[in-house]
Parts: sequence; C-alpha cells; structure tokens
Amino acid sequence: MKLHQLVYQILTRENDYVSGEKIGEELNLSRTSIWKAIQRLQQEGLMIDSIKNRGYKLIQGDLILPGLIQEKTNLTIRYKPETKSTQTDAKEGIEAGNKGNTLYLSTCQTAGRGRFQRPYYSPSQGGIYMSLHIQPNLPYEKLPSYTLLVAAAVYKAIKNLTMIEVDIKWVNDIYFKNKK
Repeated sequence: MKLHQLVYQILTRENDYVSGEKIGEELNLSRTSIWKAIQRLQQEGLMIDSIKNRGYKLIQGDLILPGLIQEKTNLTIRYKPETKSTQTDAKEGIEAGNKGNTLYLSTCQTAGRGRFQRPYYSPSQGGIYMSLHIQPNLPYEKLPSYTLLVAAAVYKAIKNLTMIEVDIKWVNDIYFKNKK
C-alpha cells in the first residue's frame, strides 16, 4: 500500500486531529513525508484540515483502496484512476481471457455509458465506477436478474455499513441526495 493510502487509513479511524508526529511514529516516517502524503490526498480531492500544534483531520472525501478491497473479497481488482469506461475495460479483459470474479474499478470515466449506450457525466474526482465480470453457472435466460441483485446488494451494503439513505434508480444506479 502506498504512503498516502496508509495516512488516509489513519485519518479515517481518528475522530479528532492527529499530529504529523503521531502519524510519523506509527508509520516510522518523517513529518515531511507525512506532509507530502497529506498534499497527495488533497490532490486526490479529499478535504483535510490542519491546525498548527494539533495536526490533521479528514473533513470530507473517500479514497478507493483497491488492495484492501481485494484482500477483503474473493475478487481480482483491476483499478485505473481514470478510464474511458469500466464496461470497456471489462469487455477488453474478457476478450483477453481474464477469468470471472474480476472487478474493474475507477474513480473517473471519460466516456461512461449507461443503459441503451446513453452517455453520462462522470466528474474527475469523487466517483466510484465499476463493472463486475462474473461467470455464474446458470443458463443465459436467468442472467438478467443479476443486475437487480447487484444493485440491491450495493444499496443494502451502503445502508448497513454507513447508515446513509440511498435510492436505486432503475435498473442499477445508486443515488445519494438525487445524485448518481
């Protein structure tokens, strides 16, 4: 895991300010290295407050940690910070012979497509875009329900883990405060 990702994990578990010295001790690094990691997190779009003699506090934002996702699931993670489309990545992966249980993940899509190939806007920061390649042992006619099942599972996971109210827009878009 990269340094800025480790610093992010420390900031997310703290409710108050944490000093650069304390972070540095935990990671066995200098405060300068910690400061550079904080700058990198801010470049990634996270809002981090800093107060002299108190330290740093994560105010807003999330960081996708592909290594942690892979460690906690039985999925192979293919992560690109920016991609044309995770669906295109999945299609290319399937054509290249990648096996099922592969999650194609990105925080930015430049040519994302939705249902009926409709384009949609993907902001350059803060998004979570994914396509999951699975190989179920089912006949083709039973497969369409997977889209709904995955949307329901994502909805349930968000609600149970974060207590945040979200909605599903047909067929598999997750909405928070009327935003996809």
